[in-house]
Amino acid sequence: MRNDSTLRDSFALCRRVHAVGDRLSFLTVRALLPARTRPHAHAVYAFCTTSDRIADEGETPGSRRRHFHRWAEESLRELRRGHSDHPLRRAVVHTSRERDLDPTLFEAFLDATARDAAGPAEFPTFEDLRQFLRGVAGVPALLGVRLLGVVSEEADRLASKMGEVFQLVDITRDFPVDLPRGRVYVADEDLARFSVSRSEFRRGLPSPALDDLVRHLASRAREMCREGAALVHHLPPVDRPFMAAATRVMMTHFELVDRAGARALRQRVELSLSTQARVLATHLLGARREKGWFGS
Repeated sequence: MRNDSTLRDSFALCRRVHAVGDRLSFLTVRALLPARTRPHAHAVYAFCTTSDRIADEGETPGSRRRHFHRWAEESLRELRRGHSDHPLRRAVVHTSRERDLDPTLFEAFLDATARDAAGPAEFPTFEDLRQFLRGVAGVPALLGVRLLGVVSEEADRLASKMGEVFQLVDITRDFPVDLPRGRVYVADEDLARFSVSRSEFRRGLPSPALDDLVRHLASRAREMCREGAALVHHLPPVDRPFMAAATRVMMTHFELVDRAGARALRQRVELSLSTQARVLATHLLGARREKGWFGS
């Protein structure tokens, strides 16, 4: 990173946004990615989560749309130009230029975020839901593997799948918040398979059918995670502990959702601090053995 105090300030801001936004993700990056990659990972995370917040927050739908449209338009213009004076975007534009990230990937993410914010979505099939997941989370995952210098069709496919799984973690963790707001990120065909209506799912009152449905969702997500975990073999050895830890965290989350069943719809499912610490400690040992891990 060049000797530019404003750029350093921007990366420091992105680091703080990441630390506040998702402590587990932040600690995993901090502990398991090489020092040369961490600032760029913080920058991409901060940009994506800030974009999502801008799309969701505001006094009226119209004001949210206008604010987000302006944010997206300015972001894409700066990414294509390769320069920004914005306090947060300066870092992600620098990252995009340094790591040769295609601006069209950011454009795809912003388009998907705008569609999600337009109103409660309905997904007739699981493939329809996956299309949404690929936009809001698969694309950021592609940006992630680009940060690691990995470019291949198979790595892209696996990274996108892992991004989808990451978003499913977020969806199942946020059931108690999203369902009362009418946000049902479950395919209609899955509801019908277990004879559960949309209103029953939103209420989340325990029943055998709801238990079976939630466990089906968790089982399918675990299977996707197992398939996507093959991404680790496409990564440089120094970056593999990070991927292994992220996979273990997601698998553990869905194991907890499976045990909770319908209770996950009304009670937030989260990994305990002790579980998080065990996962990070296990993979930290592997990271220490890889050249390039140590640094600020």
